Amino acid sequence: MFRTLRYYLIKRRLSRIRLIVSDVDGVLTDGRIVVTDKGYEQKNYHSRDGFAIRLGREMGLSFAVLTARDTEAVRIRFKKQLKLTHVITGAADKGKAMEAILRDFHVTREETAYIGDEFIDLTAMAYAGVAFAPSDAAREVRHAADWVTHVPGGEGVLRETVMLILRAQGRSHEALRRYR
Repeated sequence: MFRTLRYYLIKRRLSRIRLIVSDVDGVLTDGRIVVTDKGYEQKNYHSRDGFAIRLGREMGLSFAVLTARDTEAVRIRFKKQLKLTHVITGAADKGKAMEAILRDFHVTREETAYIGDEFIDLTAMAYAGVAFAPSDAAREVRHAADWVTHVPGGEGVLRETVMLILRAQGRSHEALRRYR
């Protein structure tokens, strides 16, 4: 019941979202970083999140990723494979980075959602109209979020976020229609 009430309290804000910005490690991955003996970094991304980007784009949503780490694995996944134009890596100040992203996309804070899991995400979350956190995010981040997903990082957090936004916009049935 609490989650249903919380949804209705933020539904109007969700209905305005046009841009979703997400952290990577701990949100789009489970937060684990595997480094091979040759120094290569490996990350596990969930296919549900990749599909959510495709589905969201079909419905007119825009996406960006914003991470403090600077890794080739992030650029390969999001620039090369998923064709995102805004893949910001090495962002020490995520609040300032969010300002630039909003300008680039010509959106307001109220039209932006941010997903984060760690303390460094708090400034970016403050720039968003709606802030999300995975269920296993740091406690303080979950408390700062408007919505905590049912799933932990790396298990489809972006997919859950996209579907919640499309439901609030009354467009989830339209989004799924082409797949039925």
